[in-house]
Amino acid sequence: GGIKGVSEMIPFPYYIDKFINYLDIERNYSLHTSLNYRVDLNDFYHFLESIGRGDIDIIGIDYFILRKFLSSLVAKGLKKRSISRKISTLKSFFKFLLREEVTKQNPASFLIYPKCEKPLPSFLTEEDVARILKLPFPGDRKSTRLNSSHTDISRMPSSA
Repeated sequence: GGIKGVSEMIPFPYYIDKFINYLDIERNYSLHTSLNYRVDLNDFYHFLESIGRGDIDIIGIDYFILRKFLSSLVAKGLKKRSISRKISTLKSFFKFLLREEVTKQNPASFLIYPKCEKPLPSFLTEEDVARILKLPFPGDRKSTRLNSSHTDISRMPSSA
């Protein structure tokens, strides 16, 4: 410590180490997961350095700086899934700093995840359905799964 009431500025990488240590020891995260968090936070730190803010006090990091970081990732052509992971890392990191009382607010809490491309659902073709309907019904050795007598709705007993 220094003079009471005057806090020394602690470098950003110190907090990265503290957070990764917390993930490893208290949360028991895998080495792979911790490494991904470290990579994401180092990317953010390198971004801060690139805009001349590498020496910024952790409490000086606000929503707008985080948005600039995310915009720079979009400009680099990063996939939405990768950007989502970085947002998730930032949210966890700042939640940790809030819990540790390093910060009084979480500037990442309002970050919005990009909509990720979901693969289109696949459908069965009519031919696929016809092939499935011809498969033997489990437990019924002599009949096909659905023969004409089973599929004719007009012949089915009414439930009324």
